[in-house]
This record gives sequence, structure tokens and C-alpha cells, in this order.
Amino acid sequence: MRLTRLRIKDFRAVKDSGWIDCQKITAFVGENEAGKTTVLMALLKLAYSPKRLEGSDVYKKNEVSMASINFAKDVPLDQQGTVERATILNTTFIYAEFLLTEEMRYNLSKMLPGLEDHSFVTISRKFNGEYNIDILQRYIGEVHENAKEYILGNIPKFMYFQEVFEIGSKIDMISLALKLNQSIKNRNLTARETMVSNLLDALDIWESN
Repeated sequence: MRLTRLRIKDFRAVKDSGWIDCQKITAFVGENEAGKTTVLMALLKLAYSPKRLEGSDVYKKNEVSMASINFAKDVPLDQQGTVERATILNTTFIYAEFLLTEEMRYNLSKMLPGLEDHSFVTISRKFNGEYNIDILQRYIGEVHENAKEYILGNIPKFMYFQEVFEIGSKIDMISLALKLNQSIKNRNLTARETMVSNLLDALDIWESN
């Protein structure tokens, strides 16, 4: 699946982001405290449920905590103490639309006839951890749960890098690739080189060898 757009509502300081279109490379530009990181954190919490995080080799313990829903940090401050907790927990904080692959459409049609007609799926999550999937709304029972688990299991992995550093606006990609490949070969990648190589891998714009 590929993320095509998302919307954040009542999450931290973001009241309603509106629908944000996402391309292969999407840049969030804004002043400090404008909500750029908040949007990314909401997306992270959509992608990683506690069940999916079990045994994950992507996150360390502190990063697992970051990806978990935290009532005190994630619920808007103006709602804490003024809105009933049960109401808040039942609030949806993120909606994300994904483009289904042909393989997924085929597999889903085998589980629930009619799903092959859907090219997109919108997945949302509430503060209580509950997921909702729009194309499954009219289905119930075990087959519905199997299809739900299949879709949730195919949400792309999202990496959130906390380290902030500056790089020049003009980059010699050939020199960068040669340096990274040499470090990989010598097994002495620095933390910064590891992050850059992971980002380039995620963007599929280079290939290590």
C-alpha cells in the first residue's frame, strides 16, 4: 500500500489539518511549533499498534513508547479535564488513505467478494486504539476480522528520525553514494550515515552494494 493522503483531527495542538495529499516525496514546511512533527507523530501512531510492535526490529524500547498512544501527551490540553474521558477515547485522531496494490485487491476479493472494486482504503484510529477501515464497514464476523488484520498488517512501516542536522542544499549524490558504500563495506557507518542511508533506501533513490 502507498499513502496518498491523510488528515489529523484533535491531536495534540492540531485541531484539524484538513486533507493533506502525499506524494512519493512530501515536504512539510513551516515555523517552529506549527505542527509538522505532530502530523508525523500521528501517522506513526496509526502505523504501529502494540501488537505490531511486539518483537519489532525497527524500534528500540524508547521508540516503542513514542509510537504508542499517550493520553496525557496526545490529547489536546484544552480537552483534558473538560471533556469526559470516554468521549475523548472514542475520538478519531487520524484518517489515512492508501492505494491498494493489485495483489492486495486480489487477496481481499478472495476473503470478501466485492472488495476487488476498491482501489483505495481509508484507515482511521481512535485514542482508545481502535481501528476503522472504510471498505469493511458493511461486513461483520470472522471474515471481516481476517480482512481487517490483513489490511492493518500491510500498512507501510514509517520511520521517524529525531536527530536533526543540516546538510547543504546541493548534494553530490555520486560522492555521497561512494562514501556510504565504503562505510558499509568497512562496517563503520556513523549514526548520521546510517540515518542518511536509511532515508535514501526508503525513498528508493539509491542502492547500496
